Formats: sequence, C-alpha cells, structure tokens
Amino acid sequence: MGKFKGRLAFLRDLDALGPTQAWLESVPSEKIAHFAGEARVTNVADLRKVLDEDKRFTLIVSLLHTVRTGVRDDVVTMFCKWMTAIHTKGRDQLETLQEVHRAESEGLLACLATSWTASARP
Repeated sequence: MGKFKGRLAFLRDLDALGPTQAWLESVPSEKIAHFAGEARVTNVADLRKVLDEDKRFTLIVSLLHTVRTGVRDDVVTMFCKWMTAIHTKGRDQLETLQEVHRAESEGLLACLATSWTASARP
C-alpha cells in the first residue's frame, strides 16, 4: 500500500505540472516517444545548449508526458492487483463462513431430526 500511495502522490505532482496531453495534441505519438527518448539520454547541460526554445520545450514535455503515462499505468496496474487481492481474500473468507454455517446448520438439523424421531415414538 505504501508503494501505491507513493506512486499516486508522484502522479499528482506530475499532473500539477500541466496538461501535457493538450500541449502535445498536434504531435504524433511516435514523435513524442522519440523526443522523450532523446530527452532521457540528454543531460541538463546539453539540453540547455539546444538553442531552439520550442525544441527544448518539446523534448522536456515529451519526457514528462511519457513518464506521466507510465506512472499512470503503474498506478492502474497496482490498483487492479490490490482489488484482485481484496476480492480473493473476501471470497476465501466467505467460503470459510459458509463452511462454518453449513456445519452449524447440519448440527441443528441433526438435533431436529433426533427430536422428531424421539417425539414420534410412542
């Protein structure tokens, strides 16, 4: 649960930076992936040397968008696994309760059958 909360907080921080999807709406997804890869291998000093401010912005936003998408996928996957674990645990507990109640009901039915048998004898 701690890792999930950490990832969720990280996603909130990334979302607070701005709507990267809107900023990149006219850029094809292949280009976004390419720009993100380029930004990932470029250090900050080299990124500052990029003279075209639009290109620098595009590289940074593409990387941010790619990281954000990956973190969102991680959060969704973790949430689904968490829900599956809760569902499985609940089903196991339900089966245990059903077994306990079945045994109790069978005991009560046996007691009732004994009572009927005893009352039916003259």
